[in-house]
Amino acid sequence: MRGLFTFFPFFDAGHACTSESFLERKNCLQPGIQRGYVPFYFLFACALLLFLTVSATATVVTDDTGATVTIASPPQRIVSLAPSNTEILFALGVGDRVVGVTDYCNYPPEALEIPKVGGYSTVNVEKVIALHPDLVIAAYGNGKELIENLRSFGIPVISLHPANLDDVLDSIVLVGTATGDVENATTLAGELRRRIRAVEMGAEGSDYHPRVAHIIWSDPLYVSGNGTFQDELIRLAGGKNAFSHVEGWKNVGIEDFIAADPEVLIVNKGSGMGGGEDAIARYFREEPRFGRVSAIRNQRIFLVDSDTVDRAGPRIVDALEQFATDIRSAKGGESDQGERESHGKKMPGFQALAATAACAVVVVFSGGKAKFRDFFPKKGTDSTSGSVMVFVRDGEKAGNSLEKTAKVK
Repeated sequence: MRGLFTFFPFFDAGHACTSESFLERKNCLQPGIQRGYVPFYFLFACALLLFLTVSATATVVTDDTGATVTIASPPQRIVSLAPSNTEILFALGVGDRVVGVTDYCNYPPEALEIPKVGGYSTVNVEKVIALHPDLVIAAYGNGKELIENLRSFGIPVISLHPANLDDVLDSIVLVGTATGDVENATTLAGELRRRIRAVEMGAEGSDYHPRVAHIIWSDPLYVSGNGTFQDELIRLAGGKNAFSHVEGWKNVGIEDFIAADPEVLIVNKGSGMGGGEDAIARYFREEPRFGRVSAIRNQRIFLVDSDTVDRAGPRIVDALEQFATDIRSAKGGESDQGERESHGKKMPGFQALAATAACAVVVVFSGGKAKFRDFFPKKGTDSTSGSVMVFVRDGEKAGNSLEKTAKVK
């Protein structure tokens, strides 16, 4: 016993007890306590209580790569490594906690004022570490090596890799859980789900299902084929993808485009297009070889903001609603001959979160990823394709917003 008390200086070693009497042991320990020593068992109890408290507040999630990530407490310094991730964070109302973004994170406008950590596929690790993040939200296009490198410094990193609209809603809930804002996330995802379903119901009640082509670029001619976000938008909005036989985002020849004979063209626009925001649309209107294509002949050309339609964030639902509006307009004989504003202002979350989907949802995470569709089932079958498509922006060429593409089975 004397050796034990000597090793732990919580008691006065000179008063170590050898008596078997409880009263005598109590009396001989008293001098040590009076001198200000703390009993070992008391410190042990405090340490145990601290451990249990930390464990109770920690959040464990599984990201889209299957990695289990533990976040000790609601993060206060978040770095986003993709424009879509940044839009999700601001939509959830945690934009004030974002301390780093990529060069291409331009929405909402507040994101432009946040320190930059490099391009989408050229993230500067030193800049990220210097920001002292307690959470990094990455994307597939950042690369596995970068993600593992950041994790090696003890930084919690979750990676998102949505392949369709259902996955986008899941990503919103995952980010909300990781940031401690799961209630806002489920509310936002529920409102987006309601809007998606409203578009579906409108398309189901229509007898007009034209061949639609989504054009990414004109030189070379890039279209959105099967398995892309845009293919899903076309189908949900009531159209038929004129290039459903093409896999992913692909370059097609002039002859192939004419043979597909799309009845509606939805064409990307944006400040980085070169030659003006509507440069691609003007190309189709002015190219004489396209004169006999139904969409050009009948002036069914519509513009969509490239950032809105190409990013796997909340505004993808704005793009869906615009696709539906364009298809209805094409039926009525209208087209975009000038500029059309994106429906981005309708996206909930950047202002007040809609309360229509507010409901008591309790999510318990124990190493598995919670799917939003588990809480708000979607009518019909899952539209997940066998391929996963990812946009990787070419950030090295100014004035060129053409997206490189990667396809993962």
